[in-house]
Amino acid sequence: MKSRVLLVDDDPDVLDWLERALGGVYSVERAESVAAAETALSREAFVALITDEHMPGARGVALCARARLLHPQMARILVSGFSDDPTLRAALRSGDVHRLVVKPVESAILRDVIEATVRAAAMKPSE
Repeated sequence: MKSRVLLVDDDPDVLDWLERALGGVYSVERAESVAAAETALSREAFVALITDEHMPGARGVALCARARLLHPQMARILVSGFSDDPTLRAALRSGDVHRLVVKPVESAILRDVIEATVRAAAMKPSE
């Protein structure tokens, strides 16, 4: 059975791209809003949360912080077009976000980053 990941983005085209980038390695659940993602996280654990940073009315860093409380072993990966935001750096330092992937990024590189982050998160002791 494939491990499950949760993909979160308000753009269905980006969700399609993320799903294709994973190349069938994982079983995917998609959420087009932070509210939908929170519902999914409340009912099951995933090996990874891959979320956009800027969505209508919500930020991915806040979702990652809440996900960390619910599922501390889950890899939390933020995908953003911005790398110089102080909030992103703070989230990385705090442990709320394990990795930041800056768009645009090649699908193969994204898949490698996700796989490495999932392995590393699984090896860490519980937070």
